[in-house]
Amino acid sequence: AVVSTQSTGRPIVAELKSYSNPPAAVHKTMIAVFVMLGESEKKLAQWNYILQLLNKPGKASLMSRISDFSRESVSKGTVERARKQLDNLTSVEVESAGKSVSCLFLWVAKACEM
Repeated sequence: AVVSTQSTGRPIVAELKSYSNPPAAVHKTMIAVFVMLGESEKKLAQWNYILQLLNKPGKASLMSRISDFSRESVSKGTVERARKQLDNLTSVEVESAGKSVSCLFLWVAKACEM
């Protein structure tokens, strides 16, 4: 599942930034996404840290990092930690919590499968 950085990037990030306290499904999805991108799981428990990551511009932005992502560079342990965040989550649950976030859920679920 490829996330189109042009068409969906801004609305996804804007939706995520609009949450001061996101639904659990949204937060868990974003923890999984950022764990796959190499961030510290401990820091990601704080939504404010995720907001800081979402505010990064250019090559450090979420959509740039996703488009540059290489599954081969991710350790098995990282995949397991990301997958653990997705346990008991369904795409329907994520979509009902945050419509545009479901794209990221599908991306990280696919990345965890490989």
